[in-house]
Amino acid sequence: TRVVRCWSVSRCAWSLVCTWCASEIVVDGCIVLGVQHLWTPIGYFHVFFAGILASRLFVLVAMVDENGGSSSEGTRLVVDTSQTPLLLRYGCVFGYGLYFATFFMHWIPAPGSNAELA
Repeated sequence: TRVVRCWSVSRCAWSLVCTWCASEIVVDGCIVLGVQHLWTPIGYFHVFFAGILASRLFVLVAMVDENGGSSSEGTRLVVDTSQTPLLLRYGCVFGYGLYFATFFMHWIPAPGSNAELA
């Protein structure tokens, strides 16, 4: 977390998007290679790292100094609800929604395949 502490908003956002894309690439790669166990401990690292990035992004975007100024080192921070983006306010809802969408997209058989939904 010490490394991420000095990152900018754009760097945190891009890194978060890259972790999401990397997780999808790993799952798709496992399917192509025929690996039976898609959910490995590497997924826990992905969630841990994405959580660090998302929390840092939240602090940079939604927190302000107690006196109303921008956040800086050594000051008390409070949440500025007027500045907080919708995605950060309801991040858990979006996150679980993306998880279930990814799960169901991999669960539904491809058109023309012999697989059945059981």
